Amino acid sequence: MDDLQVRHAMSIDDAYVVERVLARGERGITELVTLDGAGPFVRKRMPHAAARRMVWAALAECSSPYLPRVQATYDMPDEFVAVYDFVAGETLSDVMNRRGKLSLDEVADIVAAVFNAASDLHAHHVVHADIAPSNIIVAADGAHLIDFDIARMTYDAPASGEQTWGTYGFAAPEQHGFAPIDTRSDIYAIGRLAGYLLVGTLLDERTYEAALRCTGLVPEAVCSVLGRACAFEPSARFQTADALASAFADAVRGEASDMGPEDSSEMPSSISAATSRHAADVAEKPPLSTDDAGRTELSGAETGHASSKSSHMSSATRRMLVGVLAVVVVVLGALGFWMLGGRAQDSGTDAHDDASPVATATDDLSGFSDAPDELGGSALPESSEPASEEAQACLKIVDSGWSVDAAGYINYGVAIQNTSEDLTIEFPAYTITGRSEDGSILYSDTQALSVIYPGETRYFGSIAGNGNAPATVEFATVAPYEWAVSTAAGRPSTFDIAHLSAVSNGIGGTSITGEVTMTSKGNDAEGASNIELTLIARNDSGSIVYGADAFITMPAEGAATPFEIFCYDLPSYSSFEIYAQPW
Repeated sequence: MDDLQVRHAMSIDDAYVVERVLARGERGITELVTLDGAGPFVRKRMPHAAARRMVWAALAECSSPYLPRVQATYDMPDEFVAVYDFVAGETLSDVMNRRGKLSLDEVADIVAAVFNAASDLHAHHVVHADIAPSNIIVAADGAHLIDFDIARMTYDAPASGEQTWGTYGFAAPEQHGFAPIDTRSDIYAIGRLAGYLLVGTLLDERTYEAALRCTGLVPEAVCSVLGRACAFEPSARFQTADALASAFADAVRGEASDMGPEDSSEMPSSISAATSRHAADVAEKPPLSTDDAGRTELSGAETGHASSKSSHMSSATRRMLVGVLAVVVVVLGALGFWMLGGRAQDSGTDAHDDASPVATATDDLSGFSDAPDELGGSALPESSEPASEEAQACLKIVDSGWSVDAAGYINYGVAIQNTSEDLTIEFPAYTITGRSEDGSILYSDTQALSVIYPGETRYFGSIAGNGNAPATVEFATVAPYEWAVSTAAGRPSTFDIAHLSAVSNGIGGTSITGEVTMTSKGNDAEGASNIELTLIARNDSGSIVYGADAFITMPAEGAATPFEIFCYDLPSYSSFEIYAQPW
């Protein structure tokens, strides 16, 4: 910039009055500003190296009412600056924290706006890459998509070392390095978003459609649409936001959608007509309102399209669904739930403790809300009342630990024990809360397991967080509902795990290998086709420092099969354990 350009830019910059700083980070400073009494506006100041000028230029050409309306962009000597309209409202994350889950009609309204915004972005060759509840503002006129920090043009080549991870639990697999990202990455995120809003929790990505169906909260047609939207392979997803919008709107109305292949080369050229059609369908619904606390309230019933059927699905039938029930919060395709299997010391012998199904080894490598009414159904349970005090008190966190990886996420392990002598609890859940040094909450996730029998302890190890490294992490059980508690019936499967070893996988990580044998097939294996294996690593003092998991095909009873669990950012440890359960 020459002197004249600098003076001109500074005169524009100085004309704005900063009312307050909204956010500050490595990608720049976000401020609330006014100009000669007009506004307020949002001013985003970005270092030149982090600024994507073409994204902001394309955004200025977009006409969707659910995207930021860019008022000005200009260069400063060390920064690129964008100014756009401020949208008053509450983040969708805050709405979910208050509400837990939303009705189908409410979700349809929200995603209709998101479809509209995404379709317009994609028509201008922009990938948002971070569609998530924290980046959606629920305002009086609908849901607005914000935060373009990692947005990119579809033709942008990724820079070396560039992070395009997005938000944990919503980012598409390719955003973790499996393949280049494109507009179909946003399709995946919208599919995950819709499911999260409907059930109130993040479900396992690997069995997403089945997990949605398992909750009993989502109509069959919607499960099918969202399942396709979140296919691992981008070519298997809906190829445009228009196509997903049309299929989702049809599913909400209970109409059959054309789920056939699409022309993957076709890009939307305008804001989705299907989205506009759905918006017309819901135009007569009561508008959003603001309560006395200034929070935006959504219209419609919270329970969604629930069937009036009152018969409960039997406990045995629910356990047949354990193999496809998903746990919450999935990153890198490595989340799940498991139960305790057989125990062995990796010392060249096969000694086992039948009461503790886990294999251990030593090494020194330094370096939900509601249950389903019937299979595939959408009815709510008869009672959503909390279980008795006795049942609530029987779930205990008996072991936990964690470490932070290079990206700021935590790798954790936790053990839940059912201290009851006669109560079986289905879908036991717990929360993971990360706090900063000053005690403020950075994130709070909820995880759910399948079933826990009397006297049983279950370990879970996985990844959690949002990229902000916590100072402390808290684990706490969630009180079960009345319908999830029953008198003990059935028995868990048991496993032997042997021949454990830890080796370098040749790409900067460690592989834990071994062999698992199903010694006894229990009730929890009904309907399951895989085994989930969970790694818990401990330090010299016996504290958990790392958790991870993997899946293999379930062998026949009495048969053995080998396995390998990949670990990255594995901290120094002195021993590890492997747990197994049907899945």
